[in-house]
Amino acid sequence: DFFIKNKKEYLKNIISNKYYLSTWQAGLGRDYVEKIIFNKKNWKGIFIKKLKHKLLDYFLKQYVHKSKKIKFKNYKYICISWAFKDDFSSDGEFFDRYTKTKSRCCPNSLWILLVDKKEMPNKYDENILLISKDYSFKYFFKNIFTDFKRQFTNQSEDKSINHTSTNYKKYKVIKDTINMVIKKNPINIVFTPYEAHTYQIGFFSFINNNFKNITTIGYIHSSLPPLPTEYCFREGSPKILLTHGLTQKKILSNLLNWDKKKIFNINSLRYKINSSLKRNCVYLPYFLENENLILREFKTLALHNSELIDFNNLTLRNHPAMKKSLIHNEFIKKLKNLINKIKKKTKKKTQNKNYPIVIGASAVVIELLESGYNVFHITPKPLFDVYSPLIWDEIKVKQLSPNTFIYKIDKKNKLIKRDSKNIKLQDIFAKIS
Repeated sequence: DFFIKNKKEYLKNIISNKYYLSTWQAGLGRDYVEKIIFNKKNWKGIFIKKLKHKLLDYFLKQYVHKSKKIKFKNYKYICISWAFKDDFSSDGEFFDRYTKTKSRCCPNSLWILLVDKKEMPNKYDENILLISKDYSFKYFFKNIFTDFKRQFTNQSEDKSINHTSTNYKKYKVIKDTINMVIKKNPINIVFTPYEAHTYQIGFFSFINNNFKNITTIGYIHSSLPPLPTEYCFREGSPKILLTHGLTQKKILSNLLNWDKKKIFNINSLRYKINSSLKRNCVYLPYFLENENLILREFKTLALHNSELIDFNNLTLRNHPAMKKSLIHNEFIKKLKNLINKIKKKTKKKTQNKNYPIVIGASAVVIELLESGYNVFHITPKPLFDVYSPLIWDEIKVKQLSPNTFIYKIDKKNKLIKRDSKNIKLQDIFAKIS
């Protein structure tokens, strides 16, 4: 209803953060979801966030395209993903953690990788193009006059895209890179691990409208979030969506406007049957908020369920992308201190169950359930973060306190369809082609 009501505005602003209706992290998208659900009118807060993004992102952040001299070899596929320094081998081969694919093992493919400036590899193959964000004054002064000219003369080659959007630079450099590759190669597939980010919506829209013969494919590499509002089908969605769970396919088609014929349910490229997560562990989310509430809920959970948690051997796992986050590392110190205090007071022996504990919004809940565990979940935002049976009918949930829940499932392989074999990305491309 939101997208239908705002269709005209949306088509001019499809890369706006307003339309990234993500509920698992703070931002304009979540503000608008709250506005829709509660009819909130927090325009002051929304305006401040918009202004902050404008000043920081639009005028300071730059996106830089870096590559070797490309020897075009009649590439058929473009793969767009994210990369870290340790995803590259010493001789320059890239390993995509989202599809478990090595770049040299996917023939006829050119990789466009988004990488942080600090994570730039020393070596990378000739079929790899790197796009990094950079806050340095070098690129700021180099581009500032172009930015002001575009801002005040309303000049843009993308007439349907709002060039004043904070996402425009990122969208434009990726779109231009894709366009350059398409013009020099017989591309028939453009693929990306899909999270419905606005820049993904933007370049998919560009391809869908300008290159009708190219199939755009998105792959939900992890799992849908508990309240998956950002995945609503709309202008800019990929032509084909790959999922690895019948439950996810059902949610997408029944609740998020997707045509079943456009959703291909495959065995997971990322998760295998023989790869299981630790049971006796606390899992931290990408976005961490209201830490004091979480610590209080953790203490209450320990008090009433100490026989189900082995505090003597409990480990903590930070989110892989937040290893350098000061907020996360400070919270880990506080949580470790709390666990040490609980150890001294807890005398009950565990029942050999050792339920894992998940904090905040995290798809790791789904992975843990598919591994055969019952899962404790602590979250300051239950409406957004809890796997409600109104959406996830395969999950049984019980509320233990206002912010703590426990989950279990009866049947495996419906939330995530896993296999012991390694599925090759190029085989999927060949099948779709």
